[in-house]
Amino acid sequence: YAYTHAHAHTHTVGNAFIPLMKLDPNLFVSAVDLSVKAIEFVKKHEMYDEKRCDVYACDITKHDLPRSISNRRADNVLLLFVLSAIAPNKMLVAMRRAVSVLKSGGHFFFRDYGRGDHAQLRFKDNGHKLEENFYARNDGTRAYYFTVDEIRRLFCLVGLSVVKLEYIRRTVS
Repeated sequence: YAYTHAHAHTHTVGNAFIPLMKLDPNLFVSAVDLSVKAIEFVKKHEMYDEKRCDVYACDITKHDLPRSISNRRADNVLLLFVLSAIAPNKMLVAMRRAVSVLKSGGHFFFRDYGRGDHAQLRFKDNGHKLEENFYARNDGTRAYYFTVDEIRRLFCLVGLSVVKLEYIRRTVS
């Protein structure tokens, strides 16, 4: 998770939104999600406070981020399982939009699916494969499985310097 100093601005949504709000009572969080339902869920949560956060439904593959976010700029940006849901040919534009709100010297945090993940291996050849390493789930959502080199290349294309980039490996028994 992206921990920031008091009064810092962090842009994120989904499962990270509430833990970040709880982590630091002085944190201002901007959240963006494609799903209107996800935004409605956040707005109904007891932690939601317009003085501490702003949330928007936005497709970052098609639209710039809302002006209130881009004008405020962020100390940190977190993409948590975002890129994997985006078609590979739209990932670069989404990354450019996400990075565009980052202050100079800010930090970009990223977590997503890795190539060879157990979930990827379960897809098999049952009509779910959209492209190489890109699949459709039964619920209509999509998942791309990255290599570290792919992410490093994408980060370099948007002007980010990689500090730490590695697979998180877990064994499930």
